[in-house]
Amino acid sequence: MTSILKKVLSLDERAHRGTDHYIDDIVVQESVLNAQGLRDHLARYELETKEPEALNGGRLLGVALQKDSSGHLKMSRGTALSEYNFELGAWDSPVGKTVGSLAGELLARARREDPVKGVWRVNPRDSVTVWTDASSLGMSVALEVNGNIVEDASWLRKESDHQHINVAELEADGRRINFAIAWGFKTFTLAIDSLTVVNWWTNTMDERNRVRTKGVAEMLVKRRLGVIRDTIAKYGLAVSVHFVPSVEDKADRMTRVSRRWLEYREADCEAAEVSAAIVSGESPEDAIWAAHLPHHLGVDRTLYLARHIRKDLSRKQVKTNLAGCEACQRIDPALRGESIVAVGDLAVEENWCRVAIDVTHYGDSSFLSMVDCGSSRFAIWCRLQTESAAQIMTQLCSTMVECGPCYELLLDNSAAFRSAAVHQFANRWGISLRFRAAYAPGDNGIVERTHRTIKRIAERGGITPEEATFWYNVTPWKEIEETSVSSNVLFRYQWRMPFDINSKTSEEDVESCFSVGGEVWV
Repeated sequence: MTSILKKVLSLDERAHRGTDHYIDDIVVQESVLNAQGLRDHLARYELETKEPEALNGGRLLGVALQKDSSGHLKMSRGTALSEYNFELGAWDSPVGKTVGSLAGELLARARREDPVKGVWRVNPRDSVTVWTDASSLGMSVALEVNGNIVEDASWLRKESDHQHINVAELEADGRRINFAIAWGFKTFTLAIDSLTVVNWWTNTMDERNRVRTKGVAEMLVKRRLGVIRDTIAKYGLAVSVHFVPSVEDKADRMTRVSRRWLEYREADCEAAEVSAAIVSGESPEDAIWAAHLPHHLGVDRTLYLARHIRKDLSRKQVKTNLAGCEACQRIDPALRGESIVAVGDLAVEENWCRVAIDVTHYGDSSFLSMVDCGSSRFAIWCRLQTESAAQIMTQLCSTMVECGPCYELLLDNSAAFRSAAVHQFANRWGISLRFRAAYAPGDNGIVERTHRTIKRIAERGGITPEEATFWYNVTPWKEIEETSVSSNVLFRYQWRMPFDINSKTSEEDVESCFSVGGEVWV
């Protein structure tokens, strides 16, 4: 039918020049040919047409079109998804109930973020940005014109595809150039979230420096760069490259799948019970990921937390599951033998006797960190507005009032710590000051190693350093020994794990709960 319509329209010069046709819809440019003239032409070849309708307020290819306040034609579904009543159930052959749960999640997300929307007409001379991303699962491309995504696509990578992620990024770059060419764009910007690939692009386009890459993928990288360079030259493209962080990449979400989906197992549960099943630990994998995902701690600390949910877990099970955690492998992966690094001479036997303090940075914020050099290794992080001595004294005084004064503070030789205010504070509280020198190097100190641990927890889990400090304090720093849990050593009451409140409770437990101010107390 498409071929027949194309042939009939080509038989009239004005009909060919003033129309744009699809399978059963024809858009008419009335400045060239009016709608009635087109109907008469089609009728001569016994092609029947329906009554014409305006684009503004009409439908084309099943989508509704409407002009906005600026006069641009926008498309939409026309009817909100919330107005449809979908029944998720069996169809031709029976499937597991997990499928219904996944379909329900997809429908809920589609109702919140209806993908049927955007501009109808695209000007090839507008500002164009092509976004791309690649992950272990797939590749994606999003074409943005004047701030509107006009087309996107994603491709799954084969399970046998073991190419380096940078090689996959280059392959996605080739696909995005094809996207731009198909739309007729000659000038556009490529938004790339890999600094390595950006450097490859820059060296390829400038031709001033050769592309520097080594390893088994060297020839694959150079071949792809050569194809891209030849394509740009052949089609006369003007391409600029711009680096963007992954969190700002508009194609990033198209290559990400919820880990909960990857870990789904066929289970006899309803969709509403899916999230509860993960926390309740009905399977070893569920218990492990429930204990690991909030903070991405190491094997031993995850095992300690997971055993609060399921007591029969082994270290081998935890290590096997965490081997595939992308965040742990991507952000500061632990070195072999890191857990048995010698403590050195900075440690003392008594708790809250010597406290090491330092000023560290995370993101754009400064923090005063305090670490007990005793067996507890208890840590405190306080956010600083400035790194002045006055701000540091305020946080130190608050800590000493709440936890009690220690005997000795271990400091470095920064100007703030050497100030008169610090010495006055120490004299007032009866605390001696010890400044680290050659015999107590700072690069192997307890406080520096604690900095790395807490920053790693915060970065992997996407949480604040304060929350990361909490998870550090409620987990053991020596394998899974209960006696090395900082909060248990320093406090007489046991700190509760936050995920305990989500576990299933018995009827007796529910009856013993009461409500105060909208919160449930046990």
